[in-house]
Amino acid sequence: MTKAGNQSIQVTYKENNNSFEALTTFDVMVNATTLSSVTIKKLPTKKTYTVGEKFDPTGMIVKLTYSDGSTKEITSGYTYTPTGAMNTVGQQTIAVAYQGKGTGFKVTVEPSLNSISIKSKPSKLTYTVGETLNTSGLKLTAAYSDGTTKEITSGFTCTPTKLSTKGQQLITVKYGNVSTSFYVTVNGAGVKQIRVTQRPTKTTYATGNTLNTSGMKVTVTYTDGSTKVITSGFTCTPTKLETVGTQWITVKYGGTATAFNVKVEQRAQSIRVITKPSKTAYVVGNTLNTSGMKVRATYADGTTKDVTSGFTCTPTKLTTAGNQWITVVYAGQSTAFSVKVEPKAKTLRISQQPTKKTYNVGDVLNTSGLQLIATYDDGTAKVVTSGFVCSPVVLNTAGNQWITVIYGGQSTAYSVKVTKAVSNVTIANKPTKQTYTVGDTFAPAGMKLKVTYSDNTTEVITSGYTYTPTGKLNTEGQQKIVVSYGGKSTGFYVTVNKPSGNTVTSVLIGKLPTKKTYKRGETFDPTGMTVKVTYADGTTSVMAGGYTYTPSAPLTKAGQQVITVGYGGKYTGFKVTVE
Repeated sequence: MTKAGNQSIQVTYKENNNSFEALTTFDVMVNATTLSSVTIKKLPTKKTYTVGEKFDPTGMIVKLTYSDGSTKEITSGYTYTPTGAMNTVGQQTIAVAYQGKGTGFKVTVEPSLNSISIKSKPSKLTYTVGETLNTSGLKLTAAYSDGTTKEITSGFTCTPTKLSTKGQQLITVKYGNVSTSFYVTVNGAGVKQIRVTQRPTKTTYATGNTLNTSGMKVTVTYTDGSTKVITSGFTCTPTKLETVGTQWITVKYGGTATAFNVKVEQRAQSIRVITKPSKTAYVVGNTLNTSGMKVRATYADGTTKDVTSGFTCTPTKLTTAGNQWITVVYAGQSTAFSVKVEPKAKTLRISQQPTKKTYNVGDVLNTSGLQLIATYDDGTAKVVTSGFVCSPVVLNTAGNQWITVIYGGQSTAYSVKVTKAVSNVTIANKPTKQTYTVGDTFAPAGMKLKVTYSDNTTEVITSGYTYTPTGKLNTEGQQKIVVSYGGKSTGFYVTVNKPSGNTVTSVLIGKLPTKKTYKRGETFDPTGMTVKVTYADGTTSVMAGGYTYTPSAPLTKAGQQVITVGYGGKYTGFKVTVE
């Protein structure tokens, strides 16, 4: 009900099932509600002002209370005073009104800031390029419109804060809407830190040796963030290495320090090369390779030590043809060995291919038989059968693969055929002919072989394989044909019959079976047994199967027991032992 006074209420009742409808009315008195009071539910965000600023009601919430006890909160629609500039310093009342009701609250009005000045400069006034401004100790004097002053030690800002320009640099200080300034002195960038980014070439010494920093690199980081790599100008201590074990070397530069370590060995009484390097043949201009070299150091107490590193060799660049001596230094002693240095060839060619030109994937190259001819600037030529280097050595790619041969600083090449390695072979299709007569030769026509390679691919081939036997099939019965390809084998059996019309005249044991001693209850095992059959025409055959034998039941009688073997109506026998 939104209107005050008498108001009529109408009530309607319907009853659909009985088609009945009733209507009645009555009057009520509606009294009007009035605004009782206005209060501040929430003060505005800004409560402190400077002389001359206007009141800002942002954030303020006004609560309205009505005569019926209801309330309402509003953020607009009210009025406030003053609306103009607040020029009186101190507490000032803000009056808020709505529909004839009002309330109020106080805000603080401070004098306006006229100027600031440096009362005390910061403690630090000298810097290095790249450093950050430090305002510790900085004090300001703030002068206000009412003639008062105030010491300020925080709340201001300074620019710049990163001091990147060498010389006198102006620092601007801002507080409120006024500013002042002072100067600082900025010197060139200083060293912030150093680190050894490459250790010296020599890191192993004998007692009494002097430190050698050749090859050492030190990275210097400056306060401005820049870096520089230096190879000299630093100092290292100690320089005389007297202590056996790991010794730390201190590096100093620009007032900062870092360290690295070296290994100090006991001084040896003597050293000798007990194993020369793997590579002892070179071409002029090559670099010495000490891989595989072993040096034995002997000490005053009679002990020895074998080392494969830590020694130094000179020269490392081999520039002279012929036998060249290499000096080896270790643990304060030296020895020497020689290497052969060939002159650099002008041309290189293959005069004879290697014997082996076909490989399986994964095989190692075999250069047996390879012969080269190297020619030189003086017109001479040389036949070379060793001392060259070939690559690749392991043949991992199927197909025609080129082999690079290097000798005397020159190179040439030849190709080899690389096939995929065979991992398995099986008979995909047996040959057309499966039955033979003694004396026939095996016929592979129609046979297919399934080849599985190391990469799991497969191929069916009809040629390129080998088989055995290749001669006549002289053994009557089931005969195994072994088929081979790529180093793998499989097999199957064919039937070999005796010639028709040729009767058996005798049978003999060609070879006794493998097992000749049995336990009671075991059954005779003919494995390994062959039977020699002689025919009426004088021909013979050796059978590995197709014959009969008795007993075939378990051997139950202990002692010597006869095994009877028969074929073609003829019989022979032999004894086995039953325990």
